[in-house]
Amino acid sequence: MKIVDIVQRYKIWVILTIGLITGLFYLFALPPWQHYDEPGHFEYAWLIANRLKLPQQGDFDQNMRLAVGKSLLESRFFEIANLTQPNLTDPSKPIWIGVEQLGDPPLYYVLASIPLFILRGAPINVQLYAGRIVSLLFFLLVIYMSFKFASELTSKHHSLRWTAPLFLAMLPAFAEFMTAMNDLTAAIGFFSVWLVISIRLIKNGFSLKKGLFLTLATIACFLTQKAIWISIIFFPVVLLLSLLPKRFKLFGWIFTILIISISGLLAFNFGDAAFWLRPNNNNQDFSARIAINNQNNFTYALQGKVYPDIMWGTGNPGSNPGFFQLVPKDIGDALRGTTITIGAWIWADQVIQGYGPGVNSLFQFQDQWGGFKPVTLSQRPVFVASVVQLPGNQERLQIWLRTTSPENKDIRVYYSGVVLAEGEWPTQTAPNFFDGDGSGGNWGTRQFTNLVRNPQFQQSWPFLKPTFLSLIASRITTLNQMQISSFISLFLDFDGTAWYIKGTSARIFRTFWLSYAWGAQLPGSTLLPRPYLILLVFTLLGISGSLLTGFRMARDNLVEFIFLISVSAVVIVAAYMYGVYSMGGALRYRAYLPVARYIFPAIVPIACILVLGWQDLFSLGMRYLKLPRISGIILFIVFITVLNLYLAANVLTHFHPPTG
Repeated sequence: MKIVDIVQRYKIWVILTIGLITGLFYLFALPPWQHYDEPGHFEYAWLIANRLKLPQQGDFDQNMRLAVGKSLLESRFFEIANLTQPNLTDPSKPIWIGVEQLGDPPLYYVLASIPLFILRGAPINVQLYAGRIVSLLFFLLVIYMSFKFASELTSKHHSLRWTAPLFLAMLPAFAEFMTAMNDLTAAIGFFSVWLVISIRLIKNGFSLKKGLFLTLATIACFLTQKAIWISIIFFPVVLLLSLLPKRFKLFGWIFTILIISISGLLAFNFGDAAFWLRPNNNNQDFSARIAINNQNNFTYALQGKVYPDIMWGTGNPGSNPGFFQLVPKDIGDALRGTTITIGAWIWADQVIQGYGPGVNSLFQFQDQWGGFKPVTLSQRPVFVASVVQLPGNQERLQIWLRTTSPENKDIRVYYSGVVLAEGEWPTQTAPNFFDGDGSGGNWGTRQFTNLVRNPQFQQSWPFLKPTFLSLIASRITTLNQMQISSFISLFLDFDGTAWYIKGTSARIFRTFWLSYAWGAQLPGSTLLPRPYLILLVFTLLGISGSLLTGFRMARDNLVEFIFLISVSAVVIVAAYMYGVYSMGGALRYRAYLPVARYIFPAIVPIACILVLGWQDLFSLGMRYLKLPRISGIILFIVFITVLNLYLAANVLTHFHPPTG
C-alpha cells in the first residue's frame, strides 16, 4: 500500500477520534434531560428494555417515572429552564414525562434499549447516559459516511474527503444534538448510509448486492423516523437511475419529473379560494369557491358545510369549522389595540341561525375571538358586520368565516364581499366597492380600504381532490385539511406566512451553528459580539464558493448532483412544513418554529457544499495573496475549533457555573 493511501486512511480515523472526543464532551457536559423531549425518548427505550416487548401508546411505568421525576428535580431542570414544576413525586397522580414518543417507529428505541437492558437496576441517570452513547455511535457513523460520500464524488486525494468529515466532527450544534437520546440521531445516521448507497447505485449501476443494501437501508429509515420516509419516495427513483445506461440517466430524471408533474395535476383541483385556509373539521367534499349568478354584483362566493355549534371551541385548535385568512404580520401589528369593523354578505340554502364574520387575535397559545354576530340567514344575502376592539397583546391576527349553527341542518352557508376596515364603521349599512376585487370603496359617507385579501374570491389556488385527500388521510391519520391548506399557503401566500418563513429560516440557521439543550442560542461576547452575523457571512461565502467553482465537480457527476440537490431540497422543505403540521399548526395556533435538527438528515450533502465552497474560495485567496495552500486549511481548522470552544464554554458556564 502506498504511503499516501495510508495517510488518507489514518486521516479518517484521526477525525473519528476527534468526533468521539467532541461527542463525549457534550454527552457528559449536558445534564440529564437537557435535550429535546429526552424524558419521552428515554421512557420508550426503558419500557422495551424492561418488558422485552414494544410498548403501546399510553403505556408507562409509575416507578420509572418517579425516578425520572426525582432526577429532573436533582438536576434543576425546571429551575434552569425557568418553568413551573409539574407533579413529579406524587404516585397517586400522573407523573409528568414531557411529550410521549410511544407512537414513533421503534428501531432506534430497540437499539437504545440494549445498554438499558444490560444496566437494569442502575441509577436512572446512568441508564440515560448509556442511551446517549447509542446516539454517539450514530454521530460517528455520520462522520464516516461523509467520508464515503465525498469519496464517491471526488478524486482519490481530494481534500474534501477529510475536510467534510472534520467539519461534521467539530460542528458544535450538530455534535451536541447527536449525543442526545433522540430517535432523530439514528434517522440521520441511517439516512446518511442510504445516501451513500444511492450515490453508488446511480454512479456505478445496479447490482444485486447494492440493491439489497439499498432495500435494507430504506427499511431501516422506515422503521426509525417519519422525517426520513422520503427515502421510500426516492427508492424507485434510485433504482430507475441505477438501471439506466449512463447516457440515458438524465432522461430518467426528466421522466421522473414528468411523472411527478402529471401526478400533481391529477391530484389537485385548481378552483379553491386563494388565501382562505380550511380548519381540519371542514371535511367537505366540494370546492370552497363557487361561481354565483350575480348576487349583489358578486361573481364568486365561499361555500361551507354547516356544523353544529358544539364543534366550535372544543379545545382542539384546528377543530373550528369554517375558513380563516392570515392577516400579514405588519398589518396585524399596526392594528394591535385598535378598533376594527368586520363584515360580509352571507346567505344559506334555507332559513337557519348563523354567524357573521369575526377575528382571532392570537396571544401565545390563546385564541381571543371577536365578532361573530348571530344572524338569521336565508337564501337572500344579508350584510352582517361587527365592531371589534382588538387587544393590545395580540401577536397574530386571523379573519374567520364561521360555518356553525345552533341548529343541526345538513346545508351550506355562503360568504362574499368580506370586509375588514380599521376604525368604527356603520354596521347597519353595507359598503359599496369601487371595483370587482373589493379592495376599497365607500362605506356610509366615507371611503375605506379593505384589509381582506381576495374578499370576493375571484382569485383561486389549488387544493387536493377529495379522493386523493381521503387516500392520504387513510395512510397518514394525523394529516388533515388544515395542514394541507397550510402547506399550500407556505408556497402561495408569502404575505400571510412571511413571519413564519423568516422566523423559521433564522431559527434553523442559528441552531445549525451554535445552540444547545432545548434550542438555547448564544449571546454575544467580547470575543464574538455578533456570532451569528459572522456565521452568516461564512455561510454565504460557502454557498457562493460552491456556486462559483463547484460546477466542475457537478459537470462530472451531473445526475448524482441533481439527485442530491433534490433530496436535500425535499428534506429542507419538509422541515419548514413540520411547523405547520405539528402542535396545532403554526399558521393556525401555536407558532412553533422548527430547528435545525429537522434538516440534519441532509447534513452530509450540506456539509460538502459549504466546505467545498470554502476550500475553493480559500484556494483563490491564497493564490492571490501568494500564500501556501496550507494557510487556507489552517484557517478552516481554526474557524471550526473556535466555534467548538465558544459553544463548549457557554455550555459549561450555563450548566456548571463556577462556585464561590
